[in-house]
Amino acid sequence: MINKVKVQTSASPIPIIRDELYVLGGTVEHEGFISWVPADADGSEPLNAYVFVDGDHGLVIDTSLPVMGETIVTQLKTLGLKRLTIVMTRPPEFDSIGNAETLVRNFEVDRVYSELMFPADEWVQFRSDEELPKFEPGVYRKNTDVDFVEGRTFNVIDARLKLLACAWLFDEKTGTLFTSDAFTHVLSREPGEQTVTEAFDVTRQEDVTRHLGTKYEWLKGSYTEPLRKFLKEVFSTYDVQTIAPITGCAIIGRELVAGHVAMMDEALQQLAEQESQA
Repeated sequence: MINKVKVQTSASPIPIIRDELYVLGGTVEHEGFISWVPADADGSEPLNAYVFVDGDHGLVIDTSLPVMGETIVTQLKTLGLKRLTIVMTRPPEFDSIGNAETLVRNFEVDRVYSELMFPADEWVQFRSDEELPKFEPGVYRKNTDVDFVEGRTFNVIDARLKLLACAWLFDEKTGTLFTSDAFTHVLSREPGEQTVTEAFDVTRQEDVTRHLGTKYEWLKGSYTEPLRKFLKEVFSTYDVQTIAPITGCAIIGRELVAGHVAMMDEALQQLAEQESQA
């Protein structure tokens, strides 16, 4: 969990593909206080949401933790957005739903999508008893293709590498794989950075293994072959050009993606060979 953080944000969101896809939110200095980040790791932790832009309408993928609420509202308005559709990849976790209520109260939200077992109208509101503006609760099923908005189809993947209930989403048009709470290991070198490209990536194998072993500590000494097989299937099936996690830097570029997938695979093997701490 997050107990105490210093926040760095900007009124302008960071483009992944300018005029089409942006990362929202900002970074926090973890200073050993964020439970899923190795205490002595260098860098700041990005807390992300994402938005596809089409005129004054935005398709928001996750809404980040509440600490980013005001920033995300400002960033969406900076993009000229008035109407939103929201998709939550890991309801009912706060890194996914944390600002859904805030967005519903600040924009015209037509629909909020959630997994079948967690209806959006039961999970969006948790901050205020004041009546919430109406929206349609949408439902998605894993291992299906879903048009969350007209003209943009997402492959909804039943995520195997995860903490709790979540889905990965792949957008073929941009080659973006939204990995929810996985591939979260790239910290920002400077406060405010939320993306990494090959030219600036300094991630080492030990960084990936330590991060994965901190966040998914039960993997130590576990049989990880099914997870390694899952990763291979996903990244051989889809032409992933960007990995977009809820926390950690978005990883941009085919070659960089391939490198991080290889490090994740190696981390799963290394953790399996470690002694369990249970």
